Amino acid sequence: MLPKYSNASEKDVDFPEGELNFIVQTNEISIYEIEENGEKLRYEESTIESEESTKIHTKVFNITGGESKLVDEFSTSLDFNDNEVKIEQERDFKVESEEITLSPSSDETMNFEKDDKQTLIFARASSSWVSSRMPKISIGYRYPDDAKYTGMYKYNVKLPNRDYDNFTRQVDSMRSRETSILMEGTGLAAAGTLAKLVSGKLTLSWSTAWSLIKKVGAPLAVGYDAFRWFQVYDKAVKYFYATPPKTKPGTIPR
Repeated sequence: MLPKYSNASEKDVDFPEGELNFIVQTNEISIYEIEENGEKLRYEESTIESEESTKIHTKVFNITGGESKLVDEFSTSLDFNDNEVKIEQERDFKVESEEITLSPSSDETMNFEKDDKQTLIFARASSSWVSSRMPKISIGYRYPDDAKYTGMYKYNVKLPNRDYDNFTRQVDSMRSRETSILMEGTGLAAAGTLAKLVSGKLTLSWSTAWSLIKKVGAPLAVGYDAFRWFQVYDKAVKYFYATPPKTKPGTIPR
């Protein structure tokens, strides 16, 4: 999954951390809380579904310290046409859109040992890479960490800084979540579908993600794992681009 943007900068950047805790989860209502950068956010989402479309309205409240303040509000629509999905999101009278294809599901258990093509790509640059085991997700770094290199899509090499360290932690977190996802075909399809939105401008809330995940046949527990994996993947991509490049794109260390 190749990002469509690059905003590499020398400046250190902080990206949200935190766990997602459900308060209410039904087909019509989702309420959950996430702690990010010392603040607690509460998401309240209402969903209206039909056979071919889904409408989701999202309100985000900052409830840090016991007070409740509305900090974001947006609406998302999903139009389904077989495996094609058109997603539109409106916020402050501005509309962003994205079109994706749902990833096919498979009942076969995935073998996630390090023997796939993406690992072989990384091996050309270094003898040991720690990378995502998800198909088509080429993201990883070189181990041991004191080498202070990180690579993505084999075209970038980075210098060490705080964002680099955060990047490697996100890759490690991705890998820890991938074991359960890769054991089931619907989990693989769910995560693969969400990954297609990582480089876009849309805000992927839980209700939007769940509407997509259901279409590939994944159950709620698998969908939760896939969504949490996506959140970590999204942060890993942001940290990657926030880390300044060591060499020009198109080159890899020898």
